[in-house]
Amino acid sequence: MNTVQTFTILFWIKKNCVKKGKAPLFTRITIAGKRIELSANREVSILEWDTKGQRVGSRGEEAKEINNHLSLFKSKLLNCYGKLEMRGIPITAEMLKNEYNGVVIEERPRMLLQIIQQHNKDIKTLIGKDYARAQR
Repeated sequence: MNTVQTFTILFWIKKNCVKKGKAPLFTRITIAGKRIELSANREVSILEWDTKGQRVGSRGEEAKEINNHLSLFKSKLLNCYGKLEMRGIPITAEMLKNEYNGVVIEERPRMLLQIIQQHNKDIKTLIGKDYARAQR
């Protein structure tokens, strides 16, 4: 069964941190209902921000630069998501953030004996529920 995982990227301004009419831009990544926020490292005028379009609404040079930055930012996030998808493991928002930031969290490979021991421990917890002890 192949389950579909929800994945969204949202750009928004933090209106409670307004200084001189500008607010910092943030990105909210939501994967399977879990979300995480990243700074977009830009500030934008709250009057020029288009909430629905998630872009700066004006046509000035600064607005173009910010919109280009947001497009590149989103493109990099999608690229990182694709890399994680290629690994064939369930993706979390935290994993995507780590991939984007270049944080390497390496899992130690488990040996066959460890896998068998974990399996046996899991089965023992199911005896009496889904499994019965073998008769000798």
